[in-house]
Amino acid sequence: MDSIHINNWQDLQHFGINALTGEACAYSTRILCDVNAEGCALLLDYFGLPPQGIVSRPWNARVKDEPAIGSFMLHRHSLRQLAEFALLRMEAKAIVYRGEDATVGLFTDELLANYEKLMQEMPSSTKQWGIRRNYQLPKAVGSRNVHMFTNRVV
Repeated sequence: MDSIHINNWQDLQHFGINALTGEACAYSTRILCDVNAEGCALLLDYFGLPPQGIVSRPWNARVKDEPAIGSFMLHRHSLRQLAEFALLRMEAKAIVYRGEDATVGLFTDELLANYEKLMQEMPSSTKQWGIRRNYQLPKAVGSRNVHMFTNRVV
């Protein structure tokens, strides 16, 4: 796999998250999503909750051809942040931001070099683009870091 493109909520199915509807939120600010085990683990990690966290029951039976195990309500404007977290968690070498919504995870050095070269050669056409390299800290534990003084996972 060279890259993963996330342009809309349906693209999160790659991570075990199936966006269903925005009608479930009384404030019309959140989208109801069913999750399989992978999606549930991702969202619990994203929110900093314990891996054995309790989630609401799912609305549908399956997500990405796997059993749905729960559901979450996610804010409509959290797609980019969630996509970035999911891609970094998959150890993408870099994240490319295109425009306001498109997020691309790059997984090879060659593809990253191609994107960086494109941005250097065509700066005016790529001004809405950005690249964030994944510089993982040496003392990372999953998405948590080890506090250097106390050795506690934070």
